[in-house]
Order: sequence, then C-alpha cells, then structure tokens
Amino acid sequence: MGAKKQKGNTEELKTILNELLKKSVEEIKGLRTKLFYLRCFVSIYYDLSQYENELIYHQKLLTLFKENKDVFYAEDQAPVVINALECFNKNGKKKDFWEHITHLDTIIKRLSKKQDYYTYWKYVCLFSYYTLHLDEDIPNEIYEKGIDIAKGENYELNSSNCKYMYSVIANYFFVKKAFKKAQEMFDHILLIHNLQPQDLYYFNIKILNIFCYIELGNIKIAQNEVSKLRRKINRDKIENEALIEFLTLLAKLTTVFDVLIKRNLIYRKIYQLLANNKSNEIFGVELMHLYNWTAEKLNK
Repeated sequence: MGAKKQKGNTEELKTILNELLKKSVEEIKGLRTKLFYLRCFVSIYYDLSQYENELIYHQKLLTLFKENKDVFYAEDQAPVVINALECFNKNGKKKDFWEHITHLDTIIKRLSKKQDYYTYWKYVCLFSYYTLHLDEDIPNEIYEKGIDIAKGENYELNSSNCKYMYSVIANYFFVKKAFKKAQEMFDHILLIHNLQPQDLYYFNIKILNIFCYIELGNIKIAQNEVSKLRRKINRDKIENEALIEFLTLLAKLTTVFDVLIKRNLIYRKIYQLLANNKSNEIFGVELMHLYNWTAEKLNK
C-alpha cells in the first residue's frame, strides 16, 4: 500500500502493460486469476502515475468482489479496498471514498487476523482525505483514534506503521496552517523514532519540517536544516535530481521570504517541480497535499 511502495522502471512497466492489454479481462475464466490480472493493472498505473486509469481498474476489482461475494475472503478484499480508498482520494471521488470506508468496516469485522493493521490503514486514508480537502475539518473522534494508533500501545503494529501514522497526522496540521503543531509531530518522528533516509518518507518529512520553520519565521533554522540535508545527500551519495533542485529552491526561498514578488516566484517554481515529478519516489503521492497547498498560496 501507498506509504512504503517504490515505483518501478517506466519503460519496463509500459512494456508489461502493453502485453497485458493484449488480453481482455472477459477472456480470463478463473476468478482468482482475474483478481491477480486486474491488480497488475492497478499496480502498473499507480507506478506510472496514471491515476485515472488506476481508478478504472480499482472499480473493476470492486465490481468483481461485489458480483462474487461468496468466492473472495475478507483477506482478499481488505488490501484492494484500502488501495481503492487511496485512489478515490487522489481522484477527488468523495462519494466513492465514504461508501467504501463503510464497506471496509464490514470487511475488517470479518477478518480472522490483521484487524489492527487494516484499522491503521483505514485511519491513514481518513487523514489523507481531510489533508486533501482543505474545506473540511477532521472530526475529533477520528483525530483521537489516529493519535491512539500512532502511539501503538493498544494495537499490534510495527514501529514503521506508528511513524507513518504520525506523519499523516502532521500533514493534516501542516495544510491547516497549524505549523507549530505539525512541527512538534515531525520532530517526534525524526527524533523519537530516529527516522533515516532509507525510510521512504524521510525526505517528505524533512522538507515539510523546513517549510514549518519558514512559515513560523525561523529562517536561520530553516537555512541550517536545508544545508544539513544537502550535506547528508552528498555524503550518502543519494542521486535524485528533483530532490536536489527542490532543496536549491528551498534555500533560495529562505533568502527572499520577506519579498513577496520573489517569494511567489520561488513558490511557482516549487509548484511546477511538484507537478512535473508526481511519479518521483520522493515527490509522488506523499507530497500531493504540498502541491495543493502551494497552489493555494499562489492563488491568494
């Protein structure tokens, strides 16, 4: 599911996709084979950042389950519904999202194991929904449940799950402009959980944390954090052109933040960089809310 997934080689994926498209789903007789076939499309379109096509195949999967209720177990359906929820979020399908949140509750009750794990993913999806829909505030009961899950004391989850839950909660506070609260949570993940570059959302959190410093007026600290992150990238020999360009823009932003015209020019470049790198492992879905947030700043 979304948080830890690395995207594949684009050309290889397109080659595989072309082979899959030579056969229609109607030609496949076995239901479980059909399930696997459709999930291949979902995975490939996700990796290619073709989210509208990904949505089409999620809907085919959900129809397959609906038409064969007695064939597929809750264990078959749970991961598919979770991924569909994430896809509904990306495509702005509010009605479908809430319909399948309710459906997921039913599935979780039927699971023989991993109920805590899929409850965790349910709340990741809920926080992602409210993070992407700035006109809606998260209900207190959802927020409290998310915090409880992030602490991990009452759920059978690993530390990576807890870290990611904290990060999606922090993302919500960030887009709601509660920068101090967001930063407290980012710091908790980075320090208490000792987040490292091999964690796929490490750079997302570091970048958002720097934005928090900037928005709170702590420009010197932001400059230091950008410099430290650039040194770490050089030391660890991390090659990602978009990330390096992003940090260059962040460094420039800290030097012109008090000059509105120059600041907006940097934000426009950041917005375009995010738009051009939606399939990037660092700038993909995990920073989609930053893309929306930057757009809002430019439209003020």
